[in-house]
Amino acid sequence: LLAAVYKVVGAGTLVPRLLQSLLGLVTAVLVGRIARRTHGDDAAKLAAILAATFGMFIYFEAEILTTALGVFLVAAATNLLLEGLLLASRARLA
Repeated sequence: LLAAVYKVVGAGTLVPRLLQSLLGLVTAVLVGRIARRTHGDDAAKLAAILAATFGMFIYFEAEILTTALGVFLVAAATNLLLEGLLLASRARLA
């Protein structure tokens, strides 16, 4: 992903850090969706706020590391898994 970003916009750290920050925001939303599906609306709000303000997430989103991408991908996969289970969709489960 970093190589693709460098290929498109050139070398530098601003764009990858902005992209990782965006992934962090989307991750907080996904955490909220996961919590809503498993524990209800109140837990979803709390989980999203905690994910958005968790210090380690914020720190690793500012570093050029794979951590932010990994957390996003795990949250996205978990969200899709829950969606597939709740909708009984084999395509979502796959």
